[in-house]
Amino acid sequence: MPEPFKNFFNLSLISGMAKHFQNQWSEFDHKGFTDTASNNLDALELKQRSKQITNAMIRYLPDDFTKAGKIILASLSPALKGDIFGVCVDHKGIAGWAIMPMDHYVALRGHDCFALSMTLFKELTKRFSSEFGIRFFLQESPEKTLSILKKWTLDNDRHVRRLVSEGTRPRLPWAMQLPLFIKDPSPVIVLLELLKDDEEEYVRRSVANNLNDIAKDHPDVVAEIASK
Repeated sequence: MPEPFKNFFNLSLISGMAKHFQNQWSEFDHKGFTDTASNNLDALELKQRSKQITNAMIRYLPDDFTKAGKIILASLSPALKGDIFGVCVDHKGIAGWAIMPMDHYVALRGHDCFALSMTLFKELTKRFSSEFGIRFFLQESPEKTLSILKKWTLDNDRHVRRLVSEGTRPRLPWAMQLPLFIKDPSPVIVLLELLKDDEEEYVRRSVANNLNDIAKDHPDVVAEIASK
């Protein structure tokens, strides 16, 4: 039987995150963070474990988001150009499942630092995904966020281009819905038009999944797109 995904959030991952945070900020409380983030871990499911790690980040990283964001950026592993499956926290830096609580941290704390948050989402998605966190910004600042995503459709990194499509899916599984785009998917369709012929099947599959979401509420719109 495959290992449950929740078990990726374990003491080794948490301790590895703490080590890299402390490497970038000597005042970081390695033990406090590790104890808080791993408290009663065996009793928690995947999203509960991720949320507990996020809450530990909020508690132990600096209150100043600019300072905290720079610590996070400096703690990341080198960007991953190929398949991100199976990567993890190691001596090079943070990647893999550990990105999920970091993504949520930016979603909760970064709204007053929009440019830095966009940089963080862009870098985080190269090492796992930030499709959940960026949705908070699409909800709160849709025009500004869509403007950034439009630029990212031309990014050299396929993970960044995929984020444009995956992050704007109106009904992305496991994530909060985007009522604004459920009601009117036209801003999303503009982005999908720019990605539909992407050289990477990885990106094109995400475009198809997004259209499938849109079709649940606007089947005629998607039928017209398909006919073209």
